[in-house]
Amino acid sequence: MSRTQNEIKSRSKNMHDHFSTIASKYQSVRTLDSEPILHIKNKLKEKSKINMADIG
Repeated sequence: MSRTQNEIKSRSKNMHDHFSTIASKYQSVRTLDSEPILHIKNKLKEKSKINMADIG
């Protein structure tokens, strides 16, 4: 395996470990404010066609 492939595997594992560690903590503090979601839903409902949406 090339050095680049090893680096990619290492980064992928590190990222997986990172998100695995924070997932349970995030779950306990996450909140859901439905108002922005409903606003986006209503705005998109007015469109006849959606080419792309990036909601983050």
